[in-house]
Amino acid sequence: MIIGGSEGVIERELLKYNGVENIVHIFSSAGILEAARENEILRTLNGNSLENSKVRAIVGEEFNALEDLGEGFDAVFLDLPSPFGASEGRLYSREFLSLLRKRINP
Repeated sequence: MIIGGSEGVIERELLKYNGVENIVHIFSSAGILEAARENEILRTLNGNSLENSKVRAIVGEEFNALEDLGEGFDAVFLDLPSPFGASEGRLYSREFLSLLRKRINP
């Protein structure tokens, strides 16, 4: 699972490994996802990784999207924004980290 890091470069790198079965990426903005998929420079940078069938994009506020996911993940990659507002600050809370811990497989 990837939270943040919206340009698709983390996916590009993870897809190099045969053992990666699926990647869930939570995007905070549909506009960011659209740019990463459609902008020629970003598509070149991310190797068009967001169009790979192993990648599932979820658009929503990161905390709520993570809360709604019922599945577990073997690895989590965080590339979080600076905590300037209440929404971003919530991503640095104990509550968020506790929720994140519940989504990581043993």
